Amino acid sequence: MTKRYESKSNTHAAKGKRAAKALTLTLAAAVAAPLLSSGITTAEVAANGLSPADSGEQTESVFNALPQTTSPVVQALDKLNSASTASELQSTLEAAELALNLTAYNALSEQDRAAAAEALLSSGVPLGDSAAVQEALNRAVAAQRDAAVLRDALVAVNSSGDSTQLQRALESPYLGLVMLHYRKLTPEQKQAVAEAVRAAAPAGGFPSRAALQQALNTAIVSLS
Repeated sequence: MTKRYESKSNTHAAKGKRAAKALTLTLAAAVAAPLLSSGITTAEVAANGLSPADSGEQTESVFNALPQTTSPVVQALDKLNSASTASELQSTLEAAELALNLTAYNALSEQDRAAAAEALLSSGVPLGDSAAVQEALNRAVAAQRDAAVLRDALVAVNSSGDSTQLQRALESPYLGLVMLHYRKLTPEQKQAVAEAVRAAAPAGGFPSRAALQQALNTAIVSLS
């Protein structure tokens, strides 16, 4: 009985040694694989007196010598930051690699899109990623949208054919005029103010909201 037990123990021990030897060979192959893949054989390492650390440094040198590629997103960002004109910046904004939300930007007229791009270009702020580009673009678009609304409201004032049309144009909320005293006037007085503003308009029309506000204030004061 004892001999049979010892025989089984010896068999298990032999199997354990074979498994350990196989594991050792597997680990050795795993260590040698990076050396072989870089074109450096273990024989060359030994022949040149290199240590494993030396061979690792040589492998790293081979890796660093490989051509390094730049991602399309980084390329698009580099092009955006190096743009010298608004039109060049516009074409980069529309690059698919940046994955920008251009809904509000595309809703602008061609003129206003160019103006928003010019504002973004003039800011001179380096844009490091798509999120930063989106945030800067949103600010530029919002500012240009407000400017476009004001511009159109001024056009309505300057193109009015009579005092009635001018009165409606003056009361547009898009002008952003201070109308506190105007709202206290009677309909007849408002009509008189509109006529006075129309008479005070320069040849080319009011160039700005500030100029229009001044004319409106003067017209209201003239009623007293």
